Amino acid sequence: MNTEIMGPTPTRRRAAQHLARTALVALACVSHVRAGETAEPETCSLALRPHVTLEADRVTLADVLNLADADAALAGEIAELPLREGLSPGRITIGHAEVIARLDELGVNLARVLVGGALECAVTLVPPAAPEPEPAAPRPTPAWRRSVPGASLTLGDALREYIRGELSAIGGDAEIVFDRASDEVLRLGAPYAFSIRPADRAKLGLRGFQVTLRRDGRSERVVHVTARIRLLRDVVVARRPLNRGNYVHPDDLMVQRRAFERDGELGLVRPDELAGQQVRNYVPVGQMLTRDDLKAVDMVTRAQRVRVTSGGAGVSLELNGVALESGALGDTIRVRLGESRTDRRTVRGVVTGFGIIRLLEG
Repeated sequence: MNTEIMGPTPTRRRAAQHLARTALVALACVSHVRAGETAEPETCSLALRPHVTLEADRVTLADVLNLADADAALAGEIAELPLREGLSPGRITIGHAEVIARLDELGVNLARVLVGGALECAVTLVPPAAPEPEPAAPRPTPAWRRSVPGASLTLGDALREYIRGELSAIGGDAEIVFDRASDEVLRLGAPYAFSIRPADRAKLGLRGFQVTLRRDGRSERVVHVTARIRLLRDVVVARRPLNRGNYVHPDDLMVQRRAFERDGELGLVRPDELAGQQVRNYVPVGQMLTRDDLKAVDMVTRAQRVRVTSGGAGVSLELNGVALESGALGDTIRVRLGESRTDRRTVRGVVTGFGIIRLLEG
């Protein structure tokens, strides 16, 4: 009697592969045990993202789950495994139940896995975009930031550079704090290139950015990053109370560093330009000054009789003259000296007070 030895059937092979995968994933959620000791496996934390946009026809676990707090071995094992495949452009919703069912199917020990985050993930699938040509020349604040092999530039670095470029025209230092849910994607670097697009026109406060990840000239997926942005800036504040109707003296002002968390009034930065202006609104001690608080006024008007001072090397001289132009504090204007036609001459001086001009030498 011949005994025929049969090889493993396809069904048995699939069962063996499933058991092998189950063993690997189960090991991923078990903490390391020191020699001679036993330890309980640690809980793996996974967070379901609230929304994601993908340029693909499938959704993987890494697309909808934030794996930053997960065990590294588990994350590496399940990240690229699909939840759904063969999808068309459009919008779908993936909830906790579907994710947990998929993890259970993969043999993950659900007693040691905690799935938190949003109740469901809204997934928007868009057709792959056509490759965009590289810019011919660098731009002052380009939206593209490329990560090249050997470079330390990450998506987090690119976003910080982009935000600081936006705020450079305002002046000051940007303080940027990213949402912790974005930690994983912010660490991405070479060989990815990043296309950064802000979600709105605001420059400060809670902002969103849409980032297209490109690799080898092709768009792989779109991710959303949220950041809270503050601007630290030196501004002019009142050293003493400024009463309505009074004129600002340089000693009335000082400069302090302030933090701004929203767009709008960002204060004045040059105290020397404010001296001599008239106070329009009462300003208490320590309050930041704005353009609405002050009004520029002329300390000298055209055809007004003025005092012209000059001095040097311990000698001072004071003459009478007539202003040929109007001017505010610090302005340079023309002044006519002399009464008779034969004695008249035109000089230039700086307005230093009401009806007072300091003659420019030469």
